[in-house]
Amino acid sequence: MRFRILAIAVLLGFGVAFLQPSSAHAIDELIGSIPRNGGLAGVVWSGGPVERIAPTALERGCAVRSVWGARQSRLVGYLIGAPPAINQEFLTIYPGGEIPPRTVMVLVCEPGGPPPPVVATVLPPNLQFVIASGVSPSDEQAIRAGTLSALQYLQAELRYVSTQPVKIDVNRNSEVLGFPICCVGGEGGFTIATAHPDWAVATVRLSQLTGWAHQPKIAAHEFVHVYQAELGCIDKMPIWMAEGMAENLAFAAMRRSGMVSAAQFTTWFETLLSLFPLSTPLSSMEDSIDPDGGYELSALAIRELLQGRPVSTLRDFCLDLAGGKDWKAAVPERFGRSIELFYADFENYRKFR
Repeated sequence: MRFRILAIAVLLGFGVAFLQPSSAHAIDELIGSIPRNGGLAGVVWSGGPVERIAPTALERGCAVRSVWGARQSRLVGYLIGAPPAINQEFLTIYPGGEIPPRTVMVLVCEPGGPPPPVVATVLPPNLQFVIASGVSPSDEQAIRAGTLSALQYLQAELRYVSTQPVKIDVNRNSEVLGFPICCVGGEGGFTIATAHPDWAVATVRLSQLTGWAHQPKIAAHEFVHVYQAELGCIDKMPIWMAEGMAENLAFAAMRRSGMVSAAQFTTWFETLLSLFPLSTPLSSMEDSIDPDGGYELSALAIRELLQGRPVSTLRDFCLDLAGGKDWKAAVPERFGRSIELFYADFENYRKFR
């Protein structure tokens, strides 16, 4: 045990560059393997109060006894639940317990975390695919892969249990329900019109340019809308929030499944955001969204709104809205600042990033 701590301390002293995530890491708070039966874990913390590490690790099966950071190539510990005097040196390194983003930490885990979530390895029978004649095998495969990646992510990170019937309608139309869009998801399922240019042309070109397949991400995005509808919040929040949450979780699902790397994700975000005009504020997308970059901007906004909070905060926020709370009242309670303050902070962030 002591040898492992010293070895991790050496890695901390050299920065552990190979563990560092990209700055566009959106939701996951802890990166790295975490033992479920006790032991040590070298992880990257996405930033925020040390008090949030324990509940985040517990969701992944680690009952944290202590958290360790580096100071001049040696480890300094924070004992969970101990008075400030015991943790004085740690709090000197990280004033107020605030740990910067992308900081490498060591967790000492005790047995006793929750049981691992049930994660599907195949699409469950309550997901009914209706594939129209003429839909290409590659399109069908992409949609099934994206749907499974979203389902697995929601099960693993949010302990989602999929029991309600979900219909996934894939056809060769050029519109959905009379609207000039390729895809729509919500209560009971989602529809993808594979003859629409956004699917048939734009995503193919984007896949060729970026090196990763965009079609599965669209299916994952629409499945998240199904999840939002099941929670009962999809129509109770601004458009940018609903779309940003779907886009964010879809990207997280793609990363978890290995269909897109952190570097590819970063490049995609940076390219689109550099083209999205600063003259279009996020607050203007409460009732409608700009299809050219608005989804990516909304996903970035969700990341900034979370500020290192666990992804389960989004679920809890949704449940607040489903329970009748106004979204503007729920924002400060779940995310720590009013929507007006967040809008101002986010626009400043866009200007200087």
